[in-house]
Parts: sequence; structure tokens; C-alpha cells
Amino acid sequence: MIKFGINKQFRDQNFLFGVGYIRGAAFDDFPIHTHGFTELVIIMKGRGSHWVEGSTYQIVPGDVFVFKGEQAHGFKGIRGAHMVNLSFVPSSFPPVPEEFKTLPGYNALFTLEPVYRRQRHFQSRLSLSRGQLTFVENLVMRMESEQSACPPGWREMLKALFLELIIYLSRCYEGIQGGEELRMLELGGILSFMEGHYAERLNLPKLAKRANMSVNNFLRVFKKASGFTPMEYLLRLRIGGACTRLLASPQRIADVALATGFNDSNYFSRQFRLVTGLSPREFRRSPKAQEIKAGLFLGKLSSRKA
Repeated sequence: MIKFGINKQFRDQNFLFGVGYIRGAAFDDFPIHTHGFTELVIIMKGRGSHWVEGSTYQIVPGDVFVFKGEQAHGFKGIRGAHMVNLSFVPSSFPPVPEEFKTLPGYNALFTLEPVYRRQRHFQSRLSLSRGQLTFVENLVMRMESEQSACPPGWREMLKALFLELIIYLSRCYEGIQGGEELRMLELGGILSFMEGHYAERLNLPKLAKRANMSVNNFLRVFKKASGFTPMEYLLRLRIGGACTRLLASPQRIADVALATGFNDSNYFSRQFRLVTGLSPREFRRSPKAQEIKAGLFLGKLSSRKA
């Protein structure tokens, strides 16, 4: 299996973002591969088959997929395809504003679907209309032009255009009316609520009630969709909030703990080490702090307490 690394994918190692717009692609088999970065793929024209982690699915114009890191995938029987491929390293580019994580559509597309799609056989995915594709194509062509010509301020313009695209796709997802995508959107709304209220006293019954589910059903659906139990996810949100505070200010560890939902600073420090591998003080001094923060939701927890 081929693995595409960061060094070969990005021409500027200080700006880990790339715009690829493949026009009129035709190939019988694009080999199965993984990569050390995230891909946002949008099918503009054409049809074919997409192999993802052991299963094959048909792709059509308007399909939007997000692939994170080590997810193996490839293409077969592609004819006349126009495909947008935006590659980026979340820990380096762009720094997605925390407010984005309060958007149900963002959580559905970028957080839940990459985990959920294999379990649901691609029944859940964002599919854009012709008008929506036209808007997206105009954005991508502007991004392509900035990357090619490199005028003054091109990096900042690329960041701005990409963030606009993320918001637009999130809004498109929120316009979905039914099907498996609606379930993703509903769960995305729960993630948004947790993102905005993680420092409060949240528990399974309260979250299940908000989702209009029984506790057992909510626990099952949440774990299947996100890869985490609700309490595991909540703990990582709190640790993520603590990471932000530790890097942004000289606040005392005890104050950071209280501000992010921990009443006991010693318990906070133990949980912080279990999740990140470092104490809060070590994290503050670590040159890999941003990378650690970006990877909070990529692995499993050692502890399930929150």
C-alpha cells in the first residue's frame, strides 16, 4: 500500500495546504493509499468507484468526503472526472476557529462522517446540488489561482477562502432534510452543544434527553458515530479547552482546571496526562503542544472518566 507523506505532498513545509483540481481524469485504478494529512474531496463531474477501507462505493457529481490520515482508499473505473482534492494538516493549517465546532454541519461532515461511513456503507454523505457545486467550483478556482500565482498575501487569502468553503459546506449539510445524513446532523448538534457547554455539569441522562433518545440508545449511537462514548468525548473537549488556555495565558493550573469543568486540580492533572501523555506544565513547554492538541480525537482514551 502506498503512503503519501507530508514532505512530498506540500511544496512549502511551512504552509501545509495544497489545492488540487483534477480535470477530465480517466484511470482504471488509482492505487489504494493512505497519507499523513487530511483530504477534502469533492466530485465535480464524472462517475466511478471509490474503494474505502475494504468496501467499494459508487461516486457521483456532488459527493463530498473527508479522509483523515490513515484511512485507506483508492479509485477504480474513473471516466471524465473532475475532482477537487484539498490537502492539509489540521495542526498546522488552517487553525480552524473554535466557533466552527459549534456548527452542527461542521461536526457532522468533519468529525462524525469520517468515522461513521464504514459502518453505514456510505449511506451517509453530503451531496451538493448543481448550484452548490457551481459556488464551490468558483471558490476552488480562486484558491487554485492564489496558489499558482502567489501574489502578495496569497497564504492568508488561501486560508480565508478555505474557511469560507468549510462554512459553506457546513451550511449545506445543515440543509439536509432526511436520511442517514439527518441522523449525522442531529448528532452534530449534540457535539455542538457539548462544545459550547463542556465546562458545565453534563451527564449521560442530560445529553440523552437533549438528543430525544433513551440513555442506552444514545450511548450506542454516539459511540458508533464518533468512536467515543459521550463521556470520553466530553473529557477530550475539556482537555482541549485546557490546552487552549495553557498555551494562550499564564493562568495557574488550578484556574485552568476550574475553567474547563474540573473541580479538583489533581484529578485534572491526572486526566490530562492520561490523554496527552504530559502533565499540564510539561505540555505548556512542549514544542509539540499544537500537534498534541490537534490529535486529541484521533486516538482512544486510557481512561473513561469525565
